[in-house]
Amino acid sequence: MVLANSLKKGGRCVAGVEVTPTTNGQYLLGEWIRPIDPSQHEGTIPGRRTILNNRFLKPLDIVSIRFLRPANDPYHPEDIEIDGATNWSLEGEMDSSVFSVLRDESGDLWGASSANNRKVLPHAGNKTLRIIKPKGKLYVRAFADETPWGVKHRRILHIEHQSAVHQFSIDDPSFGRRHSLSPSEVGDRNLKIDLDPAKTIVIASLTKPFEKDGMQYKIAATIIEL
Repeated sequence: MVLANSLKKGGRCVAGVEVTPTTNGQYLLGEWIRPIDPSQHEGTIPGRRTILNNRFLKPLDIVSIRFLRPANDPYHPEDIEIDGATNWSLEGEMDSSVFSVLRDESGDLWGASSANNRKVLPHAGNKTLRIIKPKGKLYVRAFADETPWGVKHRRILHIEHQSAVHQFSIDDPSFGRRHSLSPSEVGDRNLKIDLDPAKTIVIASLTKPFEKDGMQYKIAATIIEL
């Protein structure tokens, strides 16, 4: 079951949980899976592969994928290599009521020391995909950031958790479209969008360690507004 189909360096990063059909037509929910294509840079999934029935995959889609082997990446333990020669197929769609049985996995949000930062120290074996059901303040800031390499437009999700506010870069293209957060629409403004935590679910991810600083960055791969 797809829970995230986010942007990643010209391609897509897809993640979800394994589902097993039962004899009564229901599904058993399993472990997190992040399909990766070993022929692509950092396992990025080509965008065309995530288009089925003339649309991009979205949360709750049930997709059949042929896997080859675990990627055995200690910093991305959920990664599993796909068979690049086999097409994916859309098998159905889960009802949004499934979110009521998906367990909140916010925990410490990858360490309280990371509060107000968007990155954490790498930790081998650390689970890098989580479902967060926010309980405190929840808002988005969109702004243009001056960097040594030019202007970079940021979209940052702020989650209040355990008396701290944690930040996640937003890679969810659907959320950006819903709230008009493209660089041309935001321009040089500094926007704040308040979200209702009771009606929002966040699928959070950690990147692989970056070469430039060795850190893993916190990503809001999907922001689901119920």
